[in-house]
Amino acid sequence: MSETRKPREGSLVGSLDGLARLEHNPYGGRKTDRDGIYTFWVAATTYRVYYRINGEGVIIIHIRHTSRRQWVGERS
Repeated sequence: MSETRKPREGSLVGSLDGLARLEHNPYGGRKTDRDGIYTFWVAATTYRVYYRINGEGVIIIHIRHTSRRQWVGERS
């Protein structure tokens, strides 16, 4: 029998609905110093999403846990 588990608070799976905001406000993220790449924090987590706007869609490039070393795609 399969048991359905509730995602932990603060987990990425529990906060994926935060990604839905990209559908309605793709320019709401912060521009990075990389051409055309935006980023935003997933609410109530330590995850950061990097994405690019492509026509009418959004392409998620990278999802990063912020306790890990800096992603090569983000320069200081």
